[in-house]
Amino acid sequence: MSKFTTIFDELVTTTIPSLTGFSTKTQLPNPYNLILNDVNLLNNGWGIIIGDSTNADYNELNNVWTEQEVSFVLTRVVRSTHHNKTPLESAIKNLVEDAILIKIDLLNNDQITIPASIQKIDYINRTGIEFIDAEEYNILTTTINFNFVISESI
Repeated sequence: MSKFTTIFDELVTTTIPSLTGFSTKTQLPNPYNLILNDVNLLNNGWGIIIGDSTNADYNELNNVWTEQEVSFVLTRVVRSTHHNKTPLESAIKNLVEDAILIKIDLLNNDQITIPASIQKIDYINRTGIEFIDAEEYNILTTTINFNFVISESI
């Protein structure tokens, strides 16, 4: 078996809970389709999305290197945007602040535990704030994208 399962499990159980502000967040059961999650989970939710992977161009005997795109989706729920802009603006600011803190924590990983098989973390980007109109509430979301360089023994 590859190290991916170990890395994923360690990210979920150790790394992510130690990120700034994550102790109050709830892991989403389905980060790939946000509307399928319970609204109570979406109010301050997070999830991991596994993206594309490619060979990393590193030369080391007896190792295979992979660049794996790993994304963190963050969500907030806004109940009403019709007559009061404050809840929407607050949710947007909270999402952007959370995204900045994730970036700082993962790139300055002296404060958190990173799985040993991750050799390097590169920040790719953060998506703009997306607005999903659900019938009784609105979901705001942003995604922070990283490349993890992972080494595997042959």
